Amino acid sequence: MRGNFRNILYFIGSTCIIILIISLFFSILPYILLVGVIAYLLIKLISFIKGRKDKLNENARKNKNVYENNNEFTYDSNDDLVGDIIDVEYEEVDKDKK
Repeated sequence: MRGNFRNILYFIGSTCIIILIISLFFSILPYILLVGVIAYLLIKLISFIKGRKDKLNENARKNKNVYENNNEFTYDSNDDLVGDIIDVEYEEVDKDKK
């Protein structure tokens, strides 16, 4: 009889503890979900801002490269027509080879 009473007390005690833990979990669950959703949205917002910033920096780098490349390869139209054109005739240097 003594063993049965002890088993019944352990069963009732463990059931009460499990019910208490479950009720505590369900009372805290909405707050946990709210914190999780807020953290998720903050992470997405930060990654969106960083992505947009990187995209703007990439466009600025591309525009800078295009500007620098255009500056390197710009020619004045006056450079081609600075003076008279001189016609030069070349002579064969190694005449002995023929």
